[in-house]
Amino acid sequence: MNRIYLCAQHKGGVGKTTLAVHATGVLQAGYPRTLLIDCDSQGDAFTFFSRAKPRHPLDLRTIGSVVVVWNPNIDPLRRITSVEEYDRIVIDVESPTADTVKVITDYDPHVLLVPADDQLIGIDHISDILGIAKNLEGRLAYPLEVRIVPLGITASVVNKTIQQSDHKPQNLVVTRRMRSMRKEMNKSLKKGKFIWDYLNEKRLFDFFLEVVQ
Repeated sequence: MNRIYLCAQHKGGVGKTTLAVHATGVLQAGYPRTLLIDCDSQGDAFTFFSRAKPRHPLDLRTIGSVVVVWNPNIDPLRRITSVEEYDRIVIDVESPTADTVKVITDYDPHVLLVPADDQLIGIDHISDILGIAKNLEGRLAYPLEVRIVPLGITASVVNKTIQQSDHKPQNLVVTRRMRSMRKEMNKSLKKGKFIWDYLNEKRLFDFFLEVVQ
């Protein structure tokens, strides 16, 4: 059975693309048919894998076992491919609420991955995306799993934010924390190298593997 992951947050610069790229990286190791849909207008996830800027909407490239497509207009999945062609699909979406809602309702993701770093405004926006997930429960083809991924922030701060939120999806977990590595992550993205290859630390591969399992 295929599985669709959506990386979303309502604050830019908190690690959505980082999470999408590295989730794709660990998934391709176990699933030879992996698709990454880059719905961000900047196309950074597309560029990471293809090492080139996208030329036009729905520009599609195959790099090894990964197929990456730039979809800034959030066209329906059927315009890109048949879902059954892929074992795993990862989607990177921009920050606006409307974009996140459109992807969730049109693509029926199984897992919502929410990056959380140590920026205060990014922490505050966790409640917003939890509210979206809660409001959409029951309207999706699959029960939506919501996983908050602490990237440089302690799990205790994330858990406190969740406890104070009025919106809690039924299927909500906080994954293991990764230490703050913003500079290293930015450099790895610019070089087109996964962070575990850039720093030669296998445990970072294991961290992202746990996130998507």
